[in-house]
Amino acid sequence: MNQKLSFQDIIKYTNEVAVEIEKKESKPWSPEIIFIELTKQVGDLASRIMMFEKYYTKDRLDDPKYFTNKEKLADELGDIMLMVMRIAKKYDLNMEKSYMDMLRDTMKWLGKNPNF
Repeated sequence: MNQKLSFQDIIKYTNEVAVEIEKKESKPWSPEIIFIELTKQVGDLASRIMMFEKYYTKDRLDDPKYFTNKEKLADELGDIMLMVMRIAKKYDLNMEKSYMDMLRDTMKWLGKNPNF
């Protein structure tokens, strides 16, 4: 996909994907279960970072099943974003507004005037 997407487009497509995932899951996922999956995905990202930065033992670093590159790191971040968006959908939260508010608050905290 080469077109530039807005934050709202990303949310829309994420929600469409979430609906399809929910059709395949053996039973409906509550926000608590989605959060458990989110923490699992964060753990997967942590392992990928450890492998990418070569903190594991040499035998694991040489094992092809542990191979990690930036694409695999990005894939884990995508999984995390999906779970965050699924939680937002469950609670009917405006992620675009929440994220922009957080960025503005952070800029103010840094002593900067947010221009967005």
